[in-house]
Order: sequence, then structure tokens, then C-alpha cells
Amino acid sequence: MDNLSRLLKESWALVEDQQEEVAGYFYARLFLSNPELRDLFPVQMNVQRARLLKAIVRSIQTIDSPEQFDDYLRSLGRDHRKFLVEPRHYDLVRDALLEALREHGGERWSLAYEQAWRDAYDMIAARMQAGAADDPNPPFWEAVVLTHERRTPDIAVFTCRPEYPFTYRAGQYVSV
Repeated sequence: MDNLSRLLKESWALVEDQQEEVAGYFYARLFLSNPELRDLFPVQMNVQRARLLKAIVRSIQTIDSPEQFDDYLRSLGRDHRKFLVEPRHYDLVRDALLEALREHGGERWSLAYEQAWRDAYDMIAARMQAGAADDPNPPFWEAVVLTHERRTPDIAVFTCRPEYPFTYRAGQYVSV
């Protein structure tokens, strides 16, 4: 992993100061090539672009720590189930990501960097898909909203009755 990690970090340094442009190019390329995927994403993409960049950076930072890398990506895969992500989507995302990195990497971008990102992405996708497959729970819970209380302009508390019983801990985050 040392060489893979080194190549990822070196190549990320080529595009790091262009993160916003890389993310914008990535999503433009993804949606242009696969317009059916647009509905899986929010209308306003600012937060989504930031999440993509955070996931990329965290993956690069943890690739040398297999347990952290694995835990993070399995959790991310479980979380992506609520968006109805299918296994075929991972290949489409990989292709758009590689194109965005290549486009912004400039003259110093190399085949070695390209292969490192391809290998790393395949590891990322495999762990995310494994995390999604291992979760026995549904991707989200359908529920009826019983009460709604606005606490602040940005925070509301909902009391919901799920359609099916489920085990939970107080304060736990659940996608409904």
C-alpha cells in the first residue's frame, strides 16, 4: 500500500488547490454521461460537492490504516443505500472521477497516477458495496409523522411512527 498511498497523495497534491473545480467537473461529467443519475442527487449541489471532497480526502488519509479505511467506507456504503445506489453506479462514478482528476492534474498527471486512482477507487467501491450488503436493515424506514416541533430556524424535531417495528437506541440517527 505504501506505493499506492504515495501515488495518491502526490497526485492529489496536483489538484488539491482546484478541489471545487474537480468536484464541479466530476458531477458535470457524471450527469452528462448518465442523465438518469441526476435524480439521485439534491438540486443544490454545494453540500454534495463538499461531501464528495471530504470522502476523497478521508479515503486518502486512511488508506495506510486498513481498519480505519475499511470501517469508514463500509459505513459510507451503508449510508448510500438510502439513495438507492446500485452496484453499476460505482463504475460510472469511477469513470467520471478519473476524468475529472486527469483533466485537472495537468501535464504532470501520469499513467501511474491514473492506475493508482483506479486501484484505490476499486478498493473503495468494494468496501462500500460490502458495507451495504452486510446491513440487514432496510435502507430507510417509512414512517408517519405524528408531531413536528420547530426548535430553531434550522432545527426541527419530528415524532414518527414507523411502518414496521425496529430496534433503536435513544438519540440514534435513522433515515426516514
